[in-house]
Amino acid sequence: MLKKALIISLLLLSFQFCFALKLGYVDSRRALKEFKGNQELQEKFSKEVASWRAKAEEKAQEIKNLEQEYKSQSVIWTEEKRAEAERVIKTKMESYNTFMQETFGENGVVEKRNKELMKPIITKMMQIIQKIAVDDKYDYIFDASYGGMIYADKAADLTGRVIEELNKSGL
Repeated sequence: MLKKALIISLLLLSFQFCFALKLGYVDSRRALKEFKGNQELQEKFSKEVASWRAKAEEKAQEIKNLEQEYKSQSVIWTEEKRAEAERVIKTKMESYNTFMQETFGENGVVEKRNKELMKPIITKMMQIIQKIAVDDKYDYIFDASYGGMIYADKAADLTGRVIEELNKSGL
């Protein structure tokens, strides 16, 4: 009988511990996708990207035209004229490659503009999550889309204690 009481007490204590933490999650991709304000921004962003793509296509077409002219006319051109045409094509190609890298490459205009447009929405979403967490007394809130923690009660932060123990360890 005492054994059963001990087991029941331990089970109740473990259930109480499990329910002491309040966890939640947010699917941030879905929230952004379904937020009406984001849809308007995405349309604006898509139009901007389309204009940059059109500019890239225009530059590519210009190079293609110059190359076609070179192929068809180079036999009747002087050596100087061919060399000048080759320099122009090379310069245009370098300009095109630079434009593509600066616009569509890593940390390019497109990426920066997207971040710029999304920053106010993400900031607002984080403020809302933090308010919900505090108001409803959540200990942790996770992001289901990216798998990371997006809110934690400061009381659960063990960083200071870890630093203290590291400093004591004498390494």
